[in-house]
Amino acid sequence: DNEVLQKNTHNFLNKNKKISYIKTKKNVLVIGDSHSIGIINSFLLNKNIFEEFEFAQRRIELDFILPDKKIINTKEKIYKMNLTKETLLSEVYQDADIVVISYRFSSKGIGDLMELIKILKKGNKKIILMSSTNEYPSYSGIYTTEYDRFIIKKFRSNEAIKSDDLTKLMKKLYQEKKDFKSLNLKLKKIAQDQNIKFFSKQKYLCDDLKLECLVITDKGKKLFFDYGHLTIAGSEFIGKKLKELKIFSLDK
Repeated sequence: DNEVLQKNTHNFLNKNKKISYIKTKKNVLVIGDSHSIGIINSFLLNKNIFEEFEFAQRRIELDFILPDKKIINTKEKIYKMNLTKETLLSEVYQDADIVVISYRFSSKGIGDLMELIKILKKGNKKIILMSSTNEYPSYSGIYTTEYDRFIIKKFRSNEAIKSDDLTKLMKKLYQEKKDFKSLNLKLKKIAQDQNIKFFSKQKYLCDDLKLECLVITDKGKKLFFDYGHLTIAGSEFIGKKLKELKIFSLDK
């Protein structure tokens, strides 16, 4: 199951329980919520093309950046607050040269994003702020995506899959996607005002000229296992796209 694999990738991609950097390389820390896992996997599954970098990932919750913020104490919120605190005090954070932020942003979280940027700047980190990812229709049950439904329909009708079928599906996803344009414009403006790099995930997700969104990888594996989380195969594929798009070129 892709969701289980994604959540546990640190067990087989990072063999060492204590994450540390190699001193001769540039240290990259990917931080965020569950959407940071797909991005760290993209780098770890493509180490051969990111040889000059060493990677680590930590969870962070924007709602708990401010230590004196009043919250209703629930087990989940206390856990997230402690997790965020541990990340900002961790050795991998202290040693990081570049911090990549990958998060499922909401308008509510943007204010706390500013606080995070202030903290990162104070620590002399180079910052790459990634946009909110596109989100696509998903459904309950094991087979949750439009692509799953497409495959099941073909299988049950014993029909062959044609390239034209995939093109139609990619165009359907383009029309149905939530791309959060307004929100991402706000994020881009924050990046410009703060003089940090903004990287749009839309660069590798969709083609605005063809009016299509990616459904599968170059090896025919599905890209997402739900509304917007990358599969393992999807992460490997996207890592190559991130290299092509020069994510670590710090030109704004």
